[in-house]
Amino acid sequence: MEAINPKYTKKIQNLYKLERQHENLLDEHQAIREDQEIEEELLIDCIKLAEELPKSKLERQYENLVDEHQAIREDQEIEEEELFSDCIKLAEELPKREFLYFDYQYKDIHGYTSTVVCWHLDRW
Repeated sequence: MEAINPKYTKKIQNLYKLERQHENLLDEHQAIREDQEIEEELLIDCIKLAEELPKSKLERQYENLVDEHQAIREDQEIEEEELFSDCIKLAEELPKREFLYFDYQYKDIHGYTSTVVCWHLDRW
């Protein structure tokens, strides 16, 4: 990733790095959420099939699992927001021309517009 004006090259490269970290973090968190949903569904199936254990014990396990997953999701959302905020702060330091050139290069590499570009262009 390069800038039109070389004095912005480092910021462009940092923005690209942060953007990719953010995208990777979102993918990682999505995979965790999908695993959690499967785990919750399996426990629901166990509750339905259980005959030896009192259902209240399994239901408590399910509630605890859901609470644990919710706490994990909240932590993930905070982590995602902090990283995205860093991306936005860096994007706001760039002139519009440089930012649009960043978008052009990003699309050329990945085939789609970055999340930061989508969000930031709406503000201009």
